[in-house]
Amino acid sequence: MKKIMIAVAVAATFTSGAAMAQAGMGFKAGATRDAVVANAAKGFARMDQNGDGAFDATEVTAVLQARATKNGKEFKPAAAAKAISNNDGDGDGKVTLAEFQAAAGKRFDAADTNKNGTIDADEAKGGEGGE
Repeated sequence: MKKIMIAVAVAATFTSGAAMAQAGMGFKAGATRDAVVANAAKGFARMDQNGDGAFDATEVTAVLQARATKNGKEFKPAAAAKAISNNDGDGDGKVTLAEFQAAAGKRFDAADTNKNGTIDADEAKGGEGGE
């Protein structure tokens, strides 16, 4: 479960809230808002490569390039810019932990259509409850 939540946090870095809502958000059934926000810190730590408390396009680019190489895929530079714009709450070009967790919470809130604080099966798979 923890690996899934970390993967969701990192994937959320690259995906807009609207796109994730249409795709069922990628959250597993049973995920709670508190768990998603808490686990966003682990995804954040992977991005903040220099440990200064924020990540920027340079750090995201390095992470994405490494991931693309590892998976035998092509690196797409636009993904780094998207990762920043989707999570940079104050528009300064850097994403802090607080901004990253806030963005994760917003994505969770968009997926939790019945507002019960937990992703239900329909919400997880983008069924009637997830749209």
